[in-house]
Amino acid sequence: MYAHFNVPFLDNYLDPVIAMPILLYAVLWERRILLKDKNMTLSYTEILGYFLLMVIFGEIIFPLMSNKFTADYWDVLAYAIGTLLYIGSKEASNT
Repeated sequence: MYAHFNVPFLDNYLDPVIAMPILLYAVLWERRILLKDKNMTLSYTEILGYFLLMVIFGEIIFPLMSNKFTADYWDVLAYAIGTLLYIGSKEASNT
């Protein structure tokens, strides 16, 4: 027997919300290793660039390439929330 919780927002948009922090931390980790700079951070311009790449590929290009992908423009808001979560955690860790 198990408990089943149905939260529609989380079922639909948790993936794109957490995708941006995971992506941005992975990029930062990769750059710190390759550039051997443990204090490196992503600039706001770079963060915006990755956000735009996710939106363009995830919501425009992939749905045009295949019917298996659906353009859901609420995902753009979810990507933005995830990006803001990353920025907030970045700012909090610098204090």
